[in-house]
Amino acid sequence: MSNDDPFNSPILVGDTRILRPCEYKQFKNGIPKNNYRVMFDAALCSGMRYNEFLEFQKNPKWFNATENRIYLPKIAVRKKKIKRKQRWIKLSDYGSQAVSSFFNIKQKLPNRRTWYENLLRWAERSGIGIEGITIKMTRKTYECWLLEYYGSIKGEDNITPILLSQGHTRDTAINHYLSLPFTVKDHSDMSYLMEGWK
Repeated sequence: MSNDDPFNSPILVGDTRILRPCEYKQFKNGIPKNNYRVMFDAALCSGMRYNEFLEFQKNPKWFNATENRIYLPKIAVRKKKIKRKQRWIKLSDYGSQAVSSFFNIKQKLPNRRTWYENLLRWAERSGIGIEGITIKMTRKTYECWLLEYYGSIKGEDNITPILLSQGHTRDTAINHYLSLPFTVKDHSDMSYLMEGWK
């Protein structure tokens, strides 16, 4: 991708990469083992912080596949600055399948440091480069996709449910996640990952 073309350059929010759908596919192709591809998909499609994701793996009862929902109680949401100490995460149809597959693999998630090192290695292996690859990448990417896909379709009415699901405030979304340079193709390519989010 050319850095001279802002519509085809890597998208960065602060120091974190926001993957375009084509980069997401490319990144997944760089993950050599299926179990790790499943973990990556579930991390992205749940939009959880990695610490929440670690806690979630120990508590599969928090996932309701029928309702496409995850319940995160106070013990899972440990970030000190957040105001909402528990939350209900909505999932797309693809996201619900990804989380179901995650619980089928029975492999323990690596610790934060190892996961970060894996992300860097997979990014290099995939050819997208390591610029902006952080442990927050999956969570931030998914929130940006939700806001792009559903915010542009349903407008303002759908922004609040997205923020409640992700555990962010409106100010955070306005300052960091809205109005990113996704293309019409990016928007179209998100559809199979986004459909069924309700």
